[in-house]
Amino acid sequence: DLDRILMALGYDPVSQQLVVAHKGMAAVEHYLIVRYFMYAQVYNHPKNIAATWILEQAFDRARTLLAMDQLTADDTVVAWFIQNGSDLDHRLSLEHYLAADDGVFSYHLQRWQTHSDPVLSDLCRRFVDRDLFKAIDITHLDETERSHLLNKTHHYAEAAGFEVPYYGGIRISFSRGYTLYQKGIKIQTSSGLEQISELSPLVRALTEPYERAWLIYPREIESEIVGAIKTAP
Repeated sequence: DLDRILMALGYDPVSQQLVVAHKGMAAVEHYLIVRYFMYAQVYNHPKNIAATWILEQAFDRARTLLAMDQLTADDTVVAWFIQNGSDLDHRLSLEHYLAADDGVFSYHLQRWQTHSDPVLSDLCRRFVDRDLFKAIDITHLDETERSHLLNKTHHYAEAAGFEVPYYGGIRISFSRGYTLYQKGIKIQTSSGLEQISELSPLVRALTEPYERAWLIYPREIESEIVGAIKTAP
């Protein structure tokens, strides 16, 4: 209830921050719960996990080919690809930063479908056509079992003619309904300001992170992977 949240907001001159009147706490609780379910059911949905994986692998392959002068891209994409990790440095101008949007990268993914490099072209085709990899929940496996399963996945992928590690990996997803951010969400009570997590059992439960592990692999080797998981100790 956006209107109710806005009506409940106030400014505390002592802490110099926005606070929420006690009457608005239920609306904030509802917002945080819905946000938690968005992460659990949408952002961390297995199809989204798989799509993100393919996109990252395609960009990683494109970055490698670009460094070898075997790829054509416009100045905006080049500026993004030459970054060191996720840090933005002086080589990425504000102009290039603002010019990068879905249209720019989608255009390049479309073009790279016909690139001579089979890995890049296939990954781009899969993303554009939504011919996604599979993502299966392996949270119940321990680290040793996950590592063993990943090795099997790479073996099956190579046997099917795919290049690893582009065609198989493990992704960890996190869902957390509430964190303190900077100063947290403060509720205005008769005794002063209090963290919402101290007043609300619902929000307190949302502070616990929920971690899931996903094995990602091409659907072409699904039968082998399902068999490997069934025989896992």
